[in-house]
Amino acid sequence: MWAQSCRSGVRSEGDSRVSQAFSFRIPEAIHFGPGVSQRLPELMRAYSSQRVLLITDPGLAAAGVAPVVVDVLTAAGSEVVTFQDIPPEPHLADVERCRSFAAQHDVAVVVGVGGGSVLDSAKIVGGFAGYCKPLVDQLDREDEGVPPGLPIFLLPTTAGSGAEATAGAIVTHRERKRRLTGCPVQPVVAVIDPTFTRSLPPHIAIACGVDALTHALESYAARRASPMSRLYSREAYRLIMAWLPPLVANADDLNVRSKMAEAALYAGIAVANAGAGAVHALAYPLGGKISVPHGIANAMLLPHVLQQNVAACPEAYAALAQENDARGVQEQCAAVVDAVQHLLGVLATPTGLKEFGVEECTIPSLAAEAYTIRRLLDNNARAFSRADIVALYQAAW
Repeated sequence: MWAQSCRSGVRSEGDSRVSQAFSFRIPEAIHFGPGVSQRLPELMRAYSSQRVLLITDPGLAAAGVAPVVVDVLTAAGSEVVTFQDIPPEPHLADVERCRSFAAQHDVAVVVGVGGGSVLDSAKIVGGFAGYCKPLVDQLDREDEGVPPGLPIFLLPTTAGSGAEATAGAIVTHRERKRRLTGCPVQPVVAVIDPTFTRSLPPHIAIACGVDALTHALESYAARRASPMSRLYSREAYRLIMAWLPPLVANADDLNVRSKMAEAALYAGIAVANAGAGAVHALAYPLGGKISVPHGIANAMLLPHVLQQNVAACPEAYAALAQENDARGVQEQCAAVVDAVQHLLGVLATPTGLKEFGVEECTIPSLAAEAYTIRRLLDNNARAFSRADIVALYQAAW
């Protein structure tokens, strides 16, 4: 019923109608905690794990994070082959090269160690291991007829994307962000070891944290939100607002990193089941055409989209205010917006698209592309016309 009330901006607290039907999907198992990565061989025991493909990026290989996982697996008797050429914001061709590498080495399990780009790539490589056609045929489709792939184990090294919990993966193809989704890319096991985020530079930690915040806020009032997804959205929002500033102030505090890793996981579960909205729809063209980092694109767009969504769906966002808040709905909504804007100010995130070389004359073409991303815009708390999207980009410029 929440989705219906968001369309009108009114929610009845005394509504006694039956809740809407919903489905909920998470990995088969989630293992969380400092040092839990050492248990990876044990967790993989139920699978044929003699030959493992470990997917990572050059930075994590050089920083010694991925080699730690290799050592753990080889000590347990697995043969590990490593593909470490996943770039930030990978293109479809990058993932296809990795998929060919996996086929050449006849691997039985895929392990992804990295941020969202690496984890998404690992999901695609594992999920489509038995698919013999080019991946371009599956872009933006949910085809359950894809042959079974390989077991996928994901170890995030960032606290942001939540990719360890989502049944979707994003790649760039012809300067556009495209999606592969469905059962093929559902990870089997998520292994979240907060010690792995210690190698993260502060500016990337901030971008990742804002990405998780965007997941929490967009999924909470999304049209596909359910009572269960909102539990995860709300807890993710609460944790991020409390723990992202301390992460910037004291990046070495393992407790802070654990809280943010927990928040990113919850936000990932929420967005996997409720979906994202207009912030992501507007961010994707910036990443595809101009290579603006995803979390930073979200940070620049979030305040402007949030203001519009709150006006259309005040009851939903008012529920994110502090418990026992005696103020009225409008005041509670204003408090949420102010809190988010204050947090972004504390984090000193970029505020203008022009800082990344976005020319104002390109805004109409960006808006035209964003307007085509219906799976996100149609899930947003309020409807946006193409002119509305142009105005949002201009506000963020």
